[in-house]
Amino acid sequence: MIKPRTLCAILALLSLSLAGSAQYQPVVFDPGSNLLGNGQPLPAEKQWSITGPVAPDIGIVEARIYEDAAMKHMATKGRWEQTELGNSPSFNINLDQKLRGNAKYTVVLGFQLHRPRSLRHLGHQAERIPWSLRGPKRGRQQQPHPSY
Repeated sequence: MIKPRTLCAILALLSLSLAGSAQYQPVVFDPGSNLLGNGQPLPAEKQWSITGPVAPDIGIVEARIYEDAAMKHMATKGRWEQTELGNSPSFNINLDQKLRGNAKYTVVLGFQLHRPRSLRHLGHQAERIPWSLRGPKRGRQQQPHPSY
């Protein structure tokens, strides 16, 4: 039989290990001030994420983290994409690369507008769309509408 003290110690260690794993420390992007985490240092030696508000017309947010100001050596990158069915008011990019505490990094965030796909980009899927939405097929004569 396990003693209550031993059981408590095992449960405490287990909960600490589970809480420490798969947790990303969030760094909030403020578009008004154009700052990450209110200008505080980025998390060192931890998995972290960049989160912030996003306008409804933004479809992709990319984060690129460089090891230098000249942006020649990329440390890590991440991407968030708006889903076709979702309309999330915020983005979240998880970054698994742990940053060194004694290093300086340059973070570049890129925002791309969401552009709905046109029928030309759908290719064969456009055949499933009713004719009235697509217009007439090429070579087919359009019937004149009767005048009333």
